Amino acid sequence: MKPSIRGFLAWATARALARPGLAAAGLVGIVVQVACSLAMPLTLEYLIDDVIPAQDLGALAGAVGIVAAATIAYFLGGLTVDYASARIAAETVGDLRLEMFRRVQSAPGAFFVTRDEGEIVTRFGTDCVTIEATIIRALPVAIRRCLKIVFAGAVLCTMEWRVALLVLAALPFTVLLSRPIGRRGTAADVERKDGEGEVAKLVQESFASHVVVRAFELEAHLADRFASALDRVRVTAARSNLLYATTGSVSSLGIAILELTVMGVGAFVVVQGGMTVGLLVAFLGLFRNVSSAARGLTEMMPTLMNGGTSLARTSDLLALVPAALDAGGTKSLSPLSRAIAFEGVDFRYDGQPSLTLAGVDLEIPAQRRVAFVGRSGSGKSTTLALLMRLQSPSAGRLTFDGVDLGDVAPSSLRAQTAVVLQDTGLFDATIRENIRCGRLDADDAAIEAAAKKARIHDVIVGFDDGYDTVVGPRGTRLSGGQRQRVALARALVRDPSLLLLDEATSALDPAAEAEVNDTIRAIQGGQTVVAVTHRLNSVVDYDQIVVFDAGRVVEQGTHDALLAADGVYAELWAKQSGFVVKDDGTEARVTPERLQRIPFLAVEPREALESLAEDLRTVRFAAGERVFEEGDAGDAFYLVARGRLEAYHEGEPDEVLSVMEDGDYFGEIALVERGARTASVRAVTDCLCLVLTRAKFERLLADNPSLSREVMGTAKRRLANG
Repeated sequence: MKPSIRGFLAWATARALARPGLAAAGLVGIVVQVACSLAMPLTLEYLIDDVIPAQDLGALAGAVGIVAAATIAYFLGGLTVDYASARIAAETVGDLRLEMFRRVQSAPGAFFVTRDEGEIVTRFGTDCVTIEATIIRALPVAIRRCLKIVFAGAVLCTMEWRVALLVLAALPFTVLLSRPIGRRGTAADVERKDGEGEVAKLVQESFASHVVVRAFELEAHLADRFASALDRVRVTAARSNLLYATTGSVSSLGIAILELTVMGVGAFVVVQGGMTVGLLVAFLGLFRNVSSAARGLTEMMPTLMNGGTSLARTSDLLALVPAALDAGGTKSLSPLSRAIAFEGVDFRYDGQPSLTLAGVDLEIPAQRRVAFVGRSGSGKSTTLALLMRLQSPSAGRLTFDGVDLGDVAPSSLRAQTAVVLQDTGLFDATIRENIRCGRLDADDAAIEAAAKKARIHDVIVGFDDGYDTVVGPRGTRLSGGQRQRVALARALVRDPSLLLLDEATSALDPAAEAEVNDTIRAIQGGQTVVAVTHRLNSVVDYDQIVVFDAGRVVEQGTHDALLAADGVYAELWAKQSGFVVKDDGTEARVTPERLQRIPFLAVEPREALESLAEDLRTVRFAAGERVFEEGDAGDAFYLVARGRLEAYHEGEPDEVLSVMEDGDYFGEIALVERGARTASVRAVTDCLCLVLTRAKFERLLADNPSLSREVMGTAKRRLANG
């Protein structure tokens, strides 16, 4: 939808007419106001031409009484209009917000990946406030002024039709003079509102990352970014305001010229005997009603344009099409008793040329624990999304005890499914309310029973407010382990037959991760558990481990069987082994044996590797924090002990080149080449890295010439492979 005054007026009028009682009351009030505004000039004609020459005091008192009554009626009509417009605006914007919210809630998954949170919040905040203000302040005034032009113009025609026609014919041109400027003002207003969305995003980012900001002394840096964004808003706001003001000024100039013309022509007609002085005064008074209404309309153009711009910005949310998968089928499911099966499943994201999943055949037995593992981007999370019906297969099918999930109502599947995510998604509400989100009709006894299963009950009752403790935005008043257990209780209160875990412990420190994993083992009984994880030591005792690679299932079996097969799983296990991390996640060490598995260190004597292990220092990176930027000097080598990072080229959007997880390493190429970093790297989750500085790296190479040759060779091979 393009921003336009006509479109806004049509939309607002339709919303008002949807409330006929309020619309009728408002219209009656406006008509009363218009009629009363015409009373004064008509009364002046009567006074000048009839009452004053006759010196009739009774008629004078009657005329004053009419004006007084018209004044009171005008006031009462205004109160009626104010009440009706306030109610219509509040209800209309409330409905608009609710409609947008429902559209966002049912939007396809890609929407949440591609849109900025701050931009969306601005739609619900600033834009809706602008629309509400426009309906209250501009819409009734615009209607009143349009009716005043019509009614006063009709009366003018009965007084002196030739002059009246001249006025009414010339009036539209005074408005059209400002249209080109108005269009430019609308474009500038769109830029300003986009800039305001960027400002809102920066505020949200700085608030959400306040710990990182203080820890790394980023206050000045973020203030500079914020100031730059504000400068852009200032420029566009100034241009928009100037253009809107000029729109009114140009129209006012045209109307002023027209007023002078009417005054001169009217006076000439009086001199020629064509009308009385009283009639001229009344004519000029009515014309002033018309011209002031026309001038008021042009001066209101910026407000109406503002409302049209905000409405256009909300229209992209109103145009969201619900995810196709939500249509679903109509069949209902009984609790899982046999198995879930993937039968030749392919999946491709919209607009992507290649398949994310290809030919996945997989069976998940009921009441068993099954893990999906594999490198980042291997397809394990996409497979879980298909199981959750967040996506639908491009080919093949999923069956639930033999029933095709494509024929099942999504609500039937979700009624017996619960999920625990890496991001717990807790709301800024009490612990009781957060757990109850799993099943809205759960009573307090069911909530406490779920908390006991999740081993969080004793912690909760230890808080001053117990279950009524407010957890804060995203659960920030709880520790990571406490948040995850509350999320687990939220899942368990549903009494699900299928429990899904998506990297549920990957963001926790080792101690909290072990505790939550123990809790999951303890509660598993009648449930079927499906866990997606990149941390293999959390699923070694699962009944079945499914290994994904490049969108295909390449291995299946138990931990011991997969290690014996010496395939992809064994390679992943070897990569993640050999790290010792403190329970609080503050420090990590690596064994010399693990260092020897790094290709360019494979030939090193143990003494050198032991020395290298001692030289590696622990560095922590918070989620979202940059490790280094493209173009920085290559001054360190990194080995990932825990967490996930990504290398990328900056852009709109950023181009992600690779993802590094537990056991991966990076940075040695820039050290060897003595060049600048060829890409930026940032932490996706909280990360723990072992870092070797340039000075220690070069000393290691100097002490071990064979290592230097091996590092050069490995670096060249990695460069050749991209």
